[in-house]
Amino acid sequence: MQQVLGVCPHDVVKDPEKWMEFALELRARGVLDCAFTPEACFERFAAGFSTYTLAYAHPLHAVRLGRELGFVPLAAHADTFDEAVLIAHRQVPSPSRDKMSGATVACIHGSPSHAAYLIDLHDRAMPAPASWVARTNYPDVVMAVAQGEAQYGVVLKSVWDTMMTQRDRVRPFCATAVRRLIHVFMLAPSHRDRAGEIGRALTGMHGDPRGAGVLRRIGCSHLVPVSQAGLGEIEAALTDCGLRTAA
Repeated sequence: MQQVLGVCPHDVVKDPEKWMEFALELRARGVLDCAFTPEACFERFAAGFSTYTLAYAHPLHAVRLGRELGFVPLAAHADTFDEAVLIAHRQVPSPSRDKMSGATVACIHGSPSHAAYLIDLHDRAMPAPASWVARTNYPDVVMAVAQGEAQYGVVLKSVWDTMMTQRDRVRPFCATAVRRLIHVFMLAPSHRDRAGEIGRALTGMHGDPRGAGVLRRIGCSHLVPVSQAGLGEIEAALTDCGLRTAA
């Protein structure tokens, strides 16, 4: 059966070629011989879970892969966390987290940004908003706020930081810093007996110039191990804030 690399749509939209290079590097190192086809749709990405040999998944998907399909957590980007930027309509006076609870908030339900925001609220013992405007992508979240369909919005920080348009139509006023949500490389249960070997290959890739260059292109200096306990901590944080399913 062909080996397949699946990558979170967040990370393939702007530069899918970097993940092709990553797949080729895995092959050159004798780690996995994975085919890679970019998938920009979260629903289709999730529908393909059972076909992946190695998946780079956002935290809610990683928990699902582990809990429902028996995937094994291997590694994550060092010191890189999924956080949310909170934005407001430009006519909202003095925007704040407190005011969001009584306002209409645009977001992608079941996404890492949604999770980071809910965890942040849970940590502060603050109520979640009662009214949401659901969108399926971040440009539409920003547009909903800019056009007044929602007073506030929640955007993944890594997306906000690279967003080239629409940013000037809304007002960002703070970002979360929960530091509990990460994208995780997850290995299919069919390759569980090689988890240690493949995990060491990933976390050691930065040790030579070629591997370090491939990692820089996907946005990290090096990869660090993620254990079952580490994945359990992510699931516990999601459970505490009342969010268990992924978009």
